Amino acid sequence: MRTFKLTRAPQVSSALSQGKRIFMNSDPRSVWWTLLVASVLAKAFGSCPRNTLSVYKVSLVTEWSEENFPNQYPQWRPHAQWSKVVGRSHNSSYSFWRLGDVASEGFKTFIDDGRSDILDRSFQGVGGIYDVFSAPPIDGGVGRTQAEFFVDSNHSKVSLASRIIPSPDWFVGVSSFDTCVNGKWLDRIKLDVGPLDAGTDNGFTFTAPRWETEPRIKISRITSRHPSHPASSFYYPLLEKLPRIAVFEFTKTKTYELNEIFSRGKKHAVDDKESKGENTVFLKQVDTNTVNYEGTFEGLRIKIIGGDKQKEEVEKSRRLRTRKLIKVLKDKRGLETRSRFRSQLRPCRVSNWSDWSSCSNGCGFGRTIRTRKEVSRGGLPCPRLEESRWCHGRRRCQQKKRYFFW
Repeated sequence: MRTFKLTRAPQVSSALSQGKRIFMNSDPRSVWWTLLVASVLAKAFGSCPRNTLSVYKVSLVTEWSEENFPNQYPQWRPHAQWSKVVGRSHNSSYSFWRLGDVASEGFKTFIDDGRSDILDRSFQGVGGIYDVFSAPPIDGGVGRTQAEFFVDSNHSKVSLASRIIPSPDWFVGVSSFDTCVNGKWLDRIKLDVGPLDAGTDNGFTFTAPRWETEPRIKISRITSRHPSHPASSFYYPLLEKLPRIAVFEFTKTKTYELNEIFSRGKKHAVDDKESKGENTVFLKQVDTNTVNYEGTFEGLRIKIIGGDKQKEEVEKSRRLRTRKLIKVLKDKRGLETRSRFRSQLRPCRVSNWSDWSSCSNGCGFGRTIRTRKEVSRGGLPCPRLEESRWCHGRRRCQQKKRYFFW
């Protein structure tokens, strides 16, 4: 397999070479202007066309079967399955998760408990996020799920993740993959991904008890020999690499060019448009340059599955998605204002937790709860005011004579 090599555009290389010559033979002012021109050229040739927006379909195809992974393959309570896929399209300033970094509190909560409420506090337009999307869970080790998301020239990266269920803190995902290469949108790509350890739990097996890692360790890859422990569910020391467990497939379905016309009472015969008042915002589908991608991305195997001239798939909900896209573009102007307003909101203050209540069942298993009260309400949502956990009564239950006791 060839490795995709990023090369500088000839104009950029020429400008940089010219800057070097001027630096040796000219005054500092000339050097400054040449370097400025070179940086502008580098930026221009490195990004996709401005005022364009692309729609991508991402599919997670899972191949976690007992045949491929016989070690402790979970059959029940719970059986092998996958959580929903959570994803973000964003720019370089945002980090959803990154190999070698410590998981954030929001990412830890999602990987450990499947809750994305902390992650969802970061909405569109905040911290470099462009689109927030998710795909339904997969109720089995082998299956498929998909979602759609938007990118533009300023927010061309995509990150996503899905939990392996059951597992201590294992997942599959892609971090900051750029859908724009050398100024062109990628057409169709396929990323073969392996299991990852979020570094938040100490378990070695799929159904290991929860032993939280304190402090958290860095996110790392799980291989056939790492972690090097015979109890590990992914420990296959005789294999050079693990069988394929999941694949992310990205397909560019549409590319739009944004146009905005300010007029009074004038109608424009353009498809997929929506007019309100004086401002008419419409999207015009354009045929921009695309490129296929072959090589590796952070150690992932990448395979071409389509050509430059391959026809795009027919969209069943074209008009509905276009209206949604128009709404996103219209609302984009108000995101910064809403973000500033949200940052000024006061947090909700709550009291300390009460003591745990007595067990709800005098004998056998029951539940015990603890609560806290809302002291003052701010503009932000309040945290949970009640927690519960399992307990066991202090009295021994009277049982009828039987042969088995479980």
